Amino acid sequence: MRRSFLMGPLDQALCLFSEIKRSVYKSSGGKCPEDYLYIMPIGGIGELILTCSQTHHLRTRPVCLLLPASRFWAVNLWPEAADVFIQLDPFQVELLKHLEDNSFLMPGHIYISYITWLAGGHLADQLIMREKLFGFREAFAFGLGLPLNSETAKPRLINKPIPWKPSPNCVLIMPNANFTRKMPEEFWNKLITDLLSQGREVYFENFGSSPISHPGVINVHTEVLDFISLASLCGTVIMLRSGLSDLISAHSSQIPQLNLLILWHIDARTIGTPLELWHSPGCSVGYPSSKSWFNCDNNVTDIEIDPLDESWRDAPGRKIHPYLNKL
Repeated sequence: MRRSFLMGPLDQALCLFSEIKRSVYKSSGGKCPEDYLYIMPIGGIGELILTCSQTHHLRTRPVCLLLPASRFWAVNLWPEAADVFIQLDPFQVELLKHLEDNSFLMPGHIYISYITWLAGGHLADQLIMREKLFGFREAFAFGLGLPLNSETAKPRLINKPIPWKPSPNCVLIMPNANFTRKMPEEFWNKLITDLLSQGREVYFENFGSSPISHPGVINVHTEVLDFISLASLCGTVIMLRSGLSDLISAHSSQIPQLNLLILWHIDARTIGTPLELWHSPGCSVGYPSSKSWFNCDNNVTDIEIDPLDESWRDAPGRKIHPYLNKL
C-alpha cells in the first residue's frame, strides 16, 4: 500500500496493466498474455460501437477487450469481438489513460481506441466533418490497422422481457445526448403535444435526467439493453443524434418495422470551429451519419433541425409528421 501511494500515475497504470495480463493468463488457461492485443475503447457509445464491431477482424491473434463496467453490456451484443473481456471500474479506466503515449496496436501492448487521439485530433473535425473524405467507420478501421472497407459486424438483437407493451402507433422519444447540443425543453413539449393530438402513444426516456411533466406521456427508465428491446416494439423512435442513436441505428436492419428518426441540432449561425461542425447545416449528410456504418438506409432518417427556425419552433410535430409513416 505504501509503495502504491508513492508511485506516480504512470507507474500505477503499468502495474494495473500487469495485473490485467495475469488475469488473462489465468482465464485463458495459461496462454501467453504477451500474445494478446489489448484494446480499450474510451469516449462515447459511438467509439464503443465502432471498436467492438470491427475487432473480430483482428482475431488471427488473440484479442482482449478492456471495457468499463458501465459499457459491459456490449459483450452481449458483440460476443465475437474478442477472446477475453475484462471489466474495469471508472478509476481503472482513468488510470490506464496514462498509457496514451504507450498506446500501440501490437501484441503485449495496450491500444486505446479513441477518435480524438487519431491523427493528432484533427481526423474527426477536419477529414470527416469538414472535408467528408471518409467516415467514422473508416477512421476506426484505420486506427485498428484494418482495410478502410472492412465490414462492421452487426450487433446481436437481444429481446429482453420488458414491462412495457407499446402499440405499433407508439412514438418513443429519447432527447438526451452527451456530446451534441440539446434541444430546448419547449421543443420537446410542443412535439409531444402535436404527437398526442395526432392520436399517437408517446413514451419518453431521458436516461438519468428528469422525466418530463406532460399529461398523456409515459415516462420510462431503462437500461441500454432494455431500451433496445423497447425501441424494437415501437413504430417510431425519435432521438437526438447521440451514441445511443448510433446503437439503435446499428440494430435497425434487424428490426424491419422500426422507423428511426435521428434529429441533428443545427445552428445556421455557426462560424465553423471544430465543435460547431457538428451543428452546421449539412453536417448529417454522407459519412458522419451512422446509416453508412451498417448499411441501414431503409428505416433510418437523419433530420436537421434549427430550433430557432420559426417553422420548427412553432409546430415541430407537423414538420415531423411526414416521416412518421415512412415505412
